[in-house]
Amino acid sequence: MNVSRVFLIFISAIQLTSSMKDCKTAPKDVVFLLDTSGSVGLSNFNMTLKAIKSFISMFDIGPSNTRVGIETFATTVNHQFALGDHQTVASLITAIDKIPYQTGGTQITTALAYAATNSFKTGGRRLADKILILVTDGRSYDINSTVIQANNLQKQGINVFCLGVGAYVDIEELQAITKHRSRVLQVQDFNTLSHFIGNFRSTVCKAQKTTPFYLKEAFHWIEYVEVGILSLVTVVVVGSLSCFCRFCFFFLKKREDDSEERKPRRKPCKRPAGWPT
Repeated sequence: MNVSRVFLIFISAIQLTSSMKDCKTAPKDVVFLLDTSGSVGLSNFNMTLKAIKSFISMFDIGPSNTRVGIETFATTVNHQFALGDHQTVASLITAIDKIPYQTGGTQITTALAYAATNSFKTGGRRLADKILILVTDGRSYDINSTVIQANNLQKQGINVFCLGVGAYVDIEELQAITKHRSRVLQVQDFNTLSHFIGNFRSTVCKAQKTTPFYLKEAFHWIEYVEVGILSLVTVVVVGSLSCFCRFCFFFLKKREDDSEERKPRRKPCKRPAGWPT
């Protein structure tokens, strides 16, 4: 066997082991947003489902480990199943095989808004890493509205990943949605999706639960309050020391004055006899 090939296999095994450890560091709630618009087509949609089944088979699925939910979207969003509905890989694969294909436009904005409002509510866990994976072959009708919805997801501490398929996707839009270049994967077509989606696993595994935006703001305000309290305490302490020092000064001076008053006066010397008066 070629030595370089053996080395590559060894390195791949190390990377796989490392990513497996990353996936077991914390429970993960993973929701897929699957594009089923008219441009995808039934055949390509089935390839998408095949890639998703391959992807979830790499995870430790279970009530205390990784949970998976799936939504499909075109002009509207169709809820398929929630986080925790299926707690084994076998059950998930059976459910995925039953997902129907729908047609319509590519309403990414609507899909992201739905995910922010609904997808992590049922079956979602407070301490789990929240991960949303968007799979699409198109682009938004209004990128500004899409970015607003992506920001809402970020504020909730949800890590967003994008799988763009084909040449029509707007890679800059997908990067604006995820906020990270490393969280965007673009493949040539649906035939190659299954081959490349495994490379995305380690990136997803390393995603940690982020602090929601409003909590970050709260932490900043707490810091300001702490600085204010510290400043107030400093003023009070310095003022108290100043008053104490003044009190000590007057007290000691008064004692000194009182001491001077209490000292007995010496009698004047007697004038020797015969001295002139």
